[in-house]
Amino acid sequence: MIYNLRAEKAMQWYHRKADVRYELEDIEQFVQATRAVTLRKRFKQIKEPKNRRSFTIIILLFTFMQLSGLNTIIFYMEIILREAMVTSIAPSSLVVIANAIGIIFGCLGAYCIDRYSRRILLAISSLSVMISMLLLGLHFLLLDCGYDPGDFEWLVILSVLIFTLLCFGLVPVPSTMLSELFTSDLKSTAGFVSSSTSAIFSFIATKTYQPLVNIMRHQYVFWIYAAIMMISLVYSLIWIPETKGKTLQEIQDMMAAGSARERSQRVNCVEIVDGITN
Repeated sequence: MIYNLRAEKAMQWYHRKADVRYELEDIEQFVQATRAVTLRKRFKQIKEPKNRRSFTIIILLFTFMQLSGLNTIIFYMEIILREAMVTSIAPSSLVVIANAIGIIFGCLGAYCIDRYSRRILLAISSLSVMISMLLLGLHFLLLDCGYDPGDFEWLVILSVLIFTLLCFGLVPVPSTMLSELFTSDLKSTAGFVSSSTSAIFSFIATKTYQPLVNIMRHQYVFWIYAAIMMISLVYSLIWIPETKGKTLQEIQDMMAAGSARERSQRVNCVEIVDGITN
């Protein structure tokens, strides 16, 4: 009873002229309904085609975010700049500048995410990181070929600055879509899955960077990141559903329609294969 009174006072503070009792009753009913959901029922919900598609999208988005080189570049940035023989500006100063620009792009992304297409933000961010990794790899390739690092030092500086556009789309969009694709009773499960996915691939990307550099040189590692970003670019333009300006019901209907279309395509493919083999 005491907690209900505290909750009512808190809600009343935010909605000073409204009667919050009905909203409080709705919240209580939601909490009770959520507690009544068993683990078996939760797995049954996840297996529904529309929810399965939503989980696939979220898992891939968080995977792309971590395999873009996010933590690798941030953690190793000063080391990478020193190995790239940057001398026109102190590597430590460039790290500070890059992170400051990243914060600006992050704020800009948060501003734009409700005004522009999520797919476009993802595509711009993926394309920018892909270009950044290609330039960074090219810089190290030229170093290995014996060229004077002073002649193309601008390549690595430009690539690091372009990389900060990652904060414009690849970082904010997955979390935004996580809040939009799922009904209230599945959001906690989706949050757990996305956090676990992000943590696992962050660990993999960070832990494998130096061993990969030792095996195949810097440029090939960065070009692997570029290839992953190319896949992310194609995925965001073709398979990511546009959720901007849509209600939860519209999003759920869209996901259900997409799942039905995918099942129909699989059935058609099976029929074609059967026709060929028979």
